[in-house]
Amino acid sequence: MTEKLNIVTVSRRLSTDVGFILCAACMVIGIISIQRTIAVLGGNINKKPLELKAPLDQLDENALKPFVVRYKNTIDNETMLTELGTEQYITWDIVNSQPNPDDHYTRANLFVTYYTGDPGLVPHIPDVCYLGGGYKKDKTINRVILVHGEKIPVRILEVSKALSDGTNVYYTIGYFFNANGIYMNDRYQVRYELNDPKLEYAYFSKIEFTVQDNMKQPDQEEVLRLITRMSEKVVPLLEANHFPEIPTPGDPLN
Repeated sequence: MTEKLNIVTVSRRLSTDVGFILCAACMVIGIISIQRTIAVLGGNINKKPLELKAPLDQLDENALKPFVVRYKNTIDNETMLTELGTEQYITWDIVNSQPNPDDHYTRANLFVTYYTGDPGLVPHIPDVCYLGGGYKKDKTINRVILVHGEKIPVRILEVSKALSDGTNVYYTIGYFFNANGIYMNDRYQVRYELNDPKLEYAYFSKIEFTVQDNMKQPDQEEVLRLITRMSEKVVPLLEANHFPEIPTPGDPLN
């Protein structure tokens, strides 16, 4: 009886393994077929990289006025830098030197990253990073800001954390992406854009602003107003001096 049961068990395992192998083989064949089809139709699977016009750390501080850079942070931990996936980044503490009387928040951390070439990259988002750091997600909402007449979708994230000394820390984060010159606030939309077979080149950048308060959750409307004002300075500088132009067919870069 034991021998028969073992034979049955082995038979089931073999049939399961064969099924798994056949399924995996079909997936591989399907992927190859899709890649060949895209290639035959003149599409591009592997994207060419586009280097920045100038490194992000050369962002013109004088052009940010009345916002002033108080501190430039660097990521010295090699593991963290590897996880970030790029050496093109800035993380600057910026303060408004000429605030309005009703401005409750005048300081934010500006965090900009840049990636190019690999369409398989999954963009980092604070929704995941903060949760991994032990923070509690309090609220997320999608908003739109107007920057020199252009509508830019922004994702707003509110998180908090209880500290060991019994106090709390609160952050309100606003972020958006520029993928091949198009602004969006969803990382899956970024991947969709980068994997467009009609595109030969691919890049994306994440622009993120973080406001901290040790007493209460920063007011969303006030933070959004601050993000808008900072974006009116930062976005045009990135577009003019840093983000690359997408080459057109016939361009010397092709």
